[in-house]
Amino acid sequence: MKFFDKKYFELAQGIVLINDIQVIPDKKYTAKDIEKLYNERLKIEMEEEKEKYNALPDFSEQEELTNAENIDFNEFIYVDEQTGKMHIPKTKKEVLNYIEREKKEALKRFEERPPFNEEEFVEEFKENYEFMLENDGCHDFPDWVFKEVDKRILALNYLPKSIFEKIKLDQENRQKELDKIRKSAQKELDSQHIPSKIKDKFDYFYDSRVRAFKENKNDYQMRLVTEFEELVIVTFKNAKIIENEKMDFRKSYVCYLGEELYLNNKTYEVHMIFSVYKENGQELKYITLTCEDIKINKEE
Repeated sequence: MKFFDKKYFELAQGIVLINDIQVIPDKKYTAKDIEKLYNERLKIEMEEEKEKYNALPDFSEQEELTNAENIDFNEFIYVDEQTGKMHIPKTKKEVLNYIEREKKEALKRFEERPPFNEEEFVEEFKENYEFMLENDGCHDFPDWVFKEVDKRILALNYLPKSIFEKIKLDQENRQKELDKIRKSAQKELDSQHIPSKIKDKFDYFYDSRVRAFKENKNDYQMRLVTEFEELVIVTFKNAKIIENEKMDFRKSYVCYLGEELYLNNKTYEVHMIFSVYKENGQELKYITLTCEDIKINKEE
């Protein structure tokens, strides 16, 4: 792999979501300080939940869709009360009747709702906090963050300012490097003139589960299941293996991550990268080959 190699994916896997992180001042936080943060976060989230709970049902999005020049009736699929089957409306009048009915039912439920249960929310908040404590706040931060920040702070979705800034800078640098690689890759890979009937189909393989990769006379076949639950067989005709980092497709969950396709003198050079999931994490593996043609078929 020239571009989308193991280093690229390791770089990409280091991108973490920090937009919803709450930044707090740098200081040594005592147990009392953390208890105060806990109560503050509880109060904030309870007020937010109360506001949602007491908000009138909103149908503005559905009404906006009905004002479109051409209504997409598939946006208003509902269950027919008489037949119990899914039904797609055929006219605008039917859609408006459906929305009006939904409005009345939602307003009725809203008016009959019980008061907001604060005690129940406090208990749910506590259970969620304890879960977060056991799972590093469900964050995918670099290891050094967990060494430097109290896990009780992470469980509340807080980060000290200096730690946040350090992560943010790392994310920006990673993103710049990824963008640079993608730009170079696009320029070179787009110039290969791979037939669209091959290139376009490969685009749908990302995140598919690979069930097998085996030799079949002079060919090699890869069997995978796409995210749409389609079984696809990719046949590499008159193939020669350049690199094959062995994988156990039966015992391991092997995920297709990406490829680079090159065409030299009517011979394809195919570079593929996979993720092999194990109990203690995942491992990246390569398969590289040359072939005279590539056939892609769905198996019924």
